[in-house]
Amino acid sequence: MEITVRFARYSELKEVNRIRRQVNELHVEGRPDIFRPGFCEEMENHILNRFNEENFRVIVALCDDIICGFATIEYTKKPLSPYNLERKIYQVEEFGVDKSYRRMGVATAIVEFMKQDASEKGFPRIELDMWEFNEGALEFYNAAGFVTYRRYMELNVKGYPTRENAERILENGINLNPGNWGNHSIVVAKCAEKIAKATGELDSEKAYVLGLMHDIGRQYGYSEFRHVYDGYMYMSQLGYTEAAKICLTHSFSVKKYGCLYWRI
Repeated sequence: MEITVRFARYSELKEVNRIRRQVNELHVEGRPDIFRPGFCEEMENHILNRFNEENFRVIVALCDDIICGFATIEYTKKPLSPYNLERKIYQVEEFGVDKSYRRMGVATAIVEFMKQDASEKGFPRIELDMWEFNEGALEFYNAAGFVTYRRYMELNVKGYPTRENAERILENGINLNPGNWGNHSIVVAKCAEKIAKATGELDSEKAYVLGLMHDIGRQYGYSEFRHVYDGYMYMSQLGYTEAAKICLTHSFSVKKYGCLYWRI
């Protein structure tokens, strides 16, 4: 398979947006508490509106005249500051490969094109940022020679998502693995909220959210007992430690080792 990489034409941006939609879906799946579902008009128009800017470029990879990958680039220059020296940066804003063409050398070909373009334009470095959940991308970037020199870190103060984010996470999970577990989670959440309110002492909002999240491990498919571990790992990766504990412990009616778990 021959791969050709070049700068995009305006008429090709519709195909680029098709792949951008796939990338956005991947981000929504990984962090539904942060990324907006769907592919809104504003996002679709982003590269159309910026296409003719002097410091912005869209790169495409083609396989048999089919656009199978893309990258958007911004040529930036950071001025001298009290903290940093002046720097010229070849900034990768977006990067993606059509899911039908992954692991075929498309991403590598795009990186090689970027390296040549950066060198010709006098940029000493190529920079990009990525999300920690995207393990496949991290594996590729490491193999391509990228190194981590800075990190963004987060600490969730409450240990569980907001009501709105929890509902978004559950909705995304149901889309990944439709089934009765979704309605079950909603019923549990509403019951937990009412019970908490009736006591006059418990946090009803927290009860609702934890009820909503307790079975989120089922988004990975039917797995019997494993869903408690899957849910624990998923909530832990998002930084929701309190929700992670509920995912791990909710299936045990007696909190002792050796007891059978309670099927719900």
